Amino acid sequence: MIFEFSYPDIIKQCNTMTYLNVISFCLLSGCGSIEMPDEQELSHIYKLLKGAGSIRMPKNITFMSSLYKRCIPIYAAIPEASYDFKSFRWLEKKMKKSVEPNVLAHSICSMTALIPIIQNGEIQMENKEFIAYCLGVNSIKQARFLIDYLKLGDFYYSGEDTGDNVYGEYRITINNENPDIKTQFFVAEALSSILGLIDRDDSYSRDLVPRLKKALEVLPVLCENITENINDISSRDLSVVGLCLLSILGHTAVYKETVYSTANVIGMELCERLAHTGDIARNISDDSFSSFITLCNCMNFLIKLHEVNDLIVYEASFLKLYDRIDSYWDRSSGLFLVTRKNKQKYSFKETAAVFAALCMLRSCLTDAGLFMHVDRQLSAFYSATFISSKLFNNQFYPILQDTKLELHNLGSTEKRSAPVFSEYFEVKLNKRKYHCEPGYFQAEDILSGCKYLLY
Repeated sequence: MIFEFSYPDIIKQCNTMTYLNVISFCLLSGCGSIEMPDEQELSHIYKLLKGAGSIRMPKNITFMSSLYKRCIPIYAAIPEASYDFKSFRWLEKKMKKSVEPNVLAHSICSMTALIPIIQNGEIQMENKEFIAYCLGVNSIKQARFLIDYLKLGDFYYSGEDTGDNVYGEYRITINNENPDIKTQFFVAEALSSILGLIDRDDSYSRDLVPRLKKALEVLPVLCENITENINDISSRDLSVVGLCLLSILGHTAVYKETVYSTANVIGMELCERLAHTGDIARNISDDSFSSFITLCNCMNFLIKLHEVNDLIVYEASFLKLYDRIDSYWDRSSGLFLVTRKNKQKYSFKETAAVFAALCMLRSCLTDAGLFMHVDRQLSAFYSATFISSKLFNNQFYPILQDTKLELHNLGSTEKRSAPVFSEYFEVKLNKRKYHCEPGYFQAEDILSGCKYLLY
C-alpha cells in the first residue's frame, strides 16, 4: 500500500533516520577515532551539559562506544556486546577492523552535514548543542586521522616530510596505483567540510587548519587530471566528482576558481553526452548508455550547477534527464522500474541517490503541474522504499537521550540491533512482498547514501 506524506514530514523523517545511522556508526562506534577529548574539548562538553545534574556528567568520554554508555545513565545497563560494529561485515562481506578511506571520508561529511540540521532544531532531541559539538569534535579527529593516513603515502599522494615546520612540508606526487579518482575527491570534500566547520564555529580549535590547507594543495592537480582526461572518464564518475566539487565550493573558498571551472567543464561534458532520448553515454567513445542511477546523479549535479551558474543548457539538460527518469516511473508500486523482472532490487545508496535527485528537482521547479507530479512521486517513492521495505532498522531505540525519537512505523525495535540502514531491499511486485538483507552493514555504501540524504 502506498501512503501519502507531506514533503516537510518526509525530510524530517529522513534526517532523523540518517542521524541515527550516523550517530551510531560514525560517533558511537569510533569510526577511525578512539581518542579522549583534550582538555579544551572536555571543558566545553561540561559547559554544554551544565545544569544537567552531576549524574549526567560524563566521567570518561572517548568518541566511540563508551560515549553512549557513560554520558547518559540510560545506557549504563546495556550489555558490553551491544552496538559492537565489529560484528558486522564490512567491505566485500569480510570482517575488517580497519576503516577504508572512502568510509572515513563519508563519515566526516555526514557528521559535518548533520551539525547545522541538529542546531536548527530540525530533529527532535535533547542536548542538541552537546551532540552537535561531539559530532564536530569527532569529525575533526577523524580528519586528523585521515591526514596522518595520507602522510604515510598510502593514499592519493605520497608525502615527503622535509622537516621545515611542525606540520611537515610535502612534495606532492600522484601515485597512479592508488585508489580511483572518486576516492581522491571524496577525501578533498571531507577535508573541505572540516575547514568550513572550523571557519563558522569558534568552538573548535584552528590548530588543524594549516594541515588541512596543505592536504588540499592536491586539488588543482586533481582538477587538471579531470580536464585533461575527461573523454576517458565515465559519466558515472564525472557526476560523482561533480557533486564533490560543488560540495567543496560550498564549504571553502580554497582554490575556488579552479573548483568552479572544473565543475563547469564536467557540466558541459555531460550535456554533450546527453542523447535526444534523455540517456547519457557512458563516455565519449562508448555508444552504450549509463545506468538509471547515473542519470539521477547527473540530474542532481546539473541542477546544483545551474544554481551557481544559470546557463540555459544546464536547465534544458536536467529537464531532459528528468523526462527519461520519469519514463521508468510505476505509480502503482511507487518505484522506478529499471528492469522488466517481477523482482526489483534497490540498494540503500541507490535509493538515497534517487531521492536526493528528486528533492533537488522539486526545489527548482516553477511549473505547478510538474511540481505537483514530482511532489507526489517523492511521497510514493518514500512510502515504498522506506516504509514498506523496512529499509531502516531499530529507529525506536533512543540515542544519547532518554526519550525515543518519533518516526513512522519502520523496521524493527530490537535493542541489540544498531539503528542503521540495511544494505538493500528486494520486492516482488506481483505480491508486494519486501525483503531486506539482514545483519550486513556495508559501511561505504550506506554512509554514501546518508550523505546523499543530507546534502
